[in-house]
Amino acid sequence: MRVIDHEPQSWFLLEADGEFYLDGRYSNSFVDYSFPMRLDAEEREAYERDGHGAVQRLYECVQYTAPGVAASRSPYVGRKVEPAVSEQMHRAIMAWKSMG
Repeated sequence: MRVIDHEPQSWFLLEADGEFYLDGRYSNSFVDYSFPMRLDAEEREAYERDGHGAVQRLYECVQYTAPGVAASRSPYVGRKVEPAVSEQMHRAIMAWKSMG
């Protein structure tokens, strides 16, 4: 797994074996949280076509729907990655940061 794009203080886009993952830092009211999720085929295509801007728009959509807030009705809630993948993402981000 490796970081392929990022927006400082907002999100990291990672790739592993053709799968793309977004780890965003979100804030809703007084709650701050990370919400790591796998991109679907349409979101991957948008990134491949439009680059950084496509991920920024996705990040904003996720932020607006507040998937990390209790009783959220966000369409992204069910897309949160399992803990093992989240840990791989975290390790890749920490390795990337240590190189910069």
